[in-house]
Amino acid sequence: MTSSNDPLRVAVVGGGVAGLAVAAALRQQGHIVEIFEASDTNNEPGFGVTIPPNGIKALEALQGQRENILPIEWKQVQFGLHSGSSDLVCCIDNEKYQAVFVHRGDKPPDSFNMEYYPSAFGQYWVVCSRIGLHSELKRLAFGEQHEHPPCIIHLSCFTLSCDPEQGTITLKDGQKLQFDLVIGADGIKSRIRQSINPTLPGPSATGICVFRFTIGKHRLLECLPEFEWIKKDELAGPRILLAGGSRNIFMYAINCPERGEVFNLTVMCEDKRDQAISKWRVDVPRETMLALFHDFDTKWQKLLNLAPPIVSLWQLRALEPIQPWARRKACILGDAAHAMFQILGQGAAQSLEDALLLRTLLPLGTPRSAIPEILKCFEEIRQPRVHSIQKLSIEQMLSPVKNSDYLRSLELQTPIMGYDVVNELSLCQFSSISEGKEGGEMVSPASPPVVSGPKKPCSASKVYEEL
Repeated sequence: MTSSNDPLRVAVVGGGVAGLAVAAALRQQGHIVEIFEASDTNNEPGFGVTIPPNGIKALEALQGQRENILPIEWKQVQFGLHSGSSDLVCCIDNEKYQAVFVHRGDKPPDSFNMEYYPSAFGQYWVVCSRIGLHSELKRLAFGEQHEHPPCIIHLSCFTLSCDPEQGTITLKDGQKLQFDLVIGADGIKSRIRQSINPTLPGPSATGICVFRFTIGKHRLLECLPEFEWIKKDELAGPRILLAGGSRNIFMYAINCPERGEVFNLTVMCEDKRDQAISKWRVDVPRETMLALFHDFDTKWQKLLNLAPPIVSLWQLRALEPIQPWARRKACILGDAAHAMFQILGQGAAQSLEDALLLRTLLPLGTPRSAIPEILKCFEEIRQPRVHSIQKLSIEQMLSPVKNSDYLRSLELQTPIMGYDVVNELSLCQFSSISEGKEGGEMVSPASPPVVSGPKKPCSASKVYEEL
């Protein structure tokens, strides 16, 4: 019989947002957590990451502090339309000091107000630097101000595979290490996913790619005085410049811990390479990007010309809903289980929600024999919600007709951003399945008893099956 204070030994493969979040969550329960990270630094690039209201609630439930990620609140989204030549004009409303996009065509530009978010969802949708989010999760995983020992991280440790039956991982250097539980947080190319079920499909090619880079605010204003409106408007929300086909420019401000305020640009276009044989990420000359947007208005070409001489080009991919996520002593979460398009801004939020549920299901003293059943419970509770969000993100991303439906529809937004993970988990009932015990108790995410296995699934499941 497992004693009531016996911690599990947990291997987390991957030290990104999902890996750090679940490591911090299980540390909070008193488990011994080791992270195996393939890179030699475990540093995130300084790009932006969006965190919608449900994600902020999840971060705070993980004991994260909102102010530490240096968030910028989004209060509006503005779209501009471009149909070639100089049909798109960006002018300034001198009274409101806002950028106004004017399109010389049939359809006017859109502007979506987000001021209602706090009353509807309890929080604004915010954006921050990935460095800021990463740093806060590192504080939770490794900080000394905690009653339980910090997580351990192993850098330059590439994990080749795991054996879900035995709870072992095999590293690139040949080491084989055994744990009570293996959690794959190794991203969209997950090897742990393939170890759980080699027949699971990987992320399919979309024929779309994105350039990603940042521009410092002071440099932008110094080089492009026509963007002076930024000083007044503070870009409290993204600006999206749309063109025919897949081309668009997505621009928003972030607070970067090391650089101050910068502008994050994601420049999307059709990928004419064979994505099946091309690298998922390559560095290319800035001129490659400029050539693809040669017909855009001069001011936007000047903006793109402020990119670094070498920019990163990424294939845009996502996973279709898959199952299983778990087998015996191993499971996956985050992008390894449900990599999704960024159009709903839910990638990081869903990783945080994953971590919180595992914290609830795996209190200190969890019997090792109960782990396979607990991981089934994890799937049963999470998959209806996550799969519906994946499907919606694919639909919104790949259907021009439905591309902005989510921003327009409170009906679509409410089940996703109005979700309160703490309240939802408090509705979960679990039964003890330790040797010879029957019955169940209500689990509170704040202080869960030693339990495992669902007695009653989360009430939200039916909502998300119907979304």
